[in-house]
Amino acid sequence: MLQYDKYPILKEVFRTLFQVLYNEPASKYEWKVFQKLALKHNNGEDFITRMANIDFKDLPETYYNELLKLKNDEQFKEACENSDYAIDVVDIADWVDYVCEGQKISAEKKQSEKDLNKIRLDKIKREDKSGQLGEEFCT
Repeated sequence: MLQYDKYPILKEVFRTLFQVLYNEPASKYEWKVFQKLALKHNNGEDFITRMANIDFKDLPETYYNELLKLKNDEQFKEACENSDYAIDVVDIADWVDYVCEGQKISAEKKQSEKDLNKIRLDKIKREDKSGQLGEEFCT
């Protein structure tokens, strides 16, 4: 059994994972149901598959912010270091870190692509204007 009393952050960890992986509101989260369906059913195969197949490029910002909040939470770090489930919690912490960093890099890449396209369009506009000026000068 998870150490909710000693590490209440673990409840928040699984509530957040429920939101992100199952695209459900936090208000629907119930530990016993989640544990039975996600973690115990087929040895957690569905849960693990969802974690493995997360598409951080299209991760909604609200989910990203929830994961980032976990990543930076001191209680979460404490649970990773001192929990009886430290190995499993560290794996989850690594996954949270991976998704947060991947989403951040993906967002930066999208912004860089937008910036590059803007530069290209500006260059084309400048070339068109300089071509028009050259034609006017020659006539």
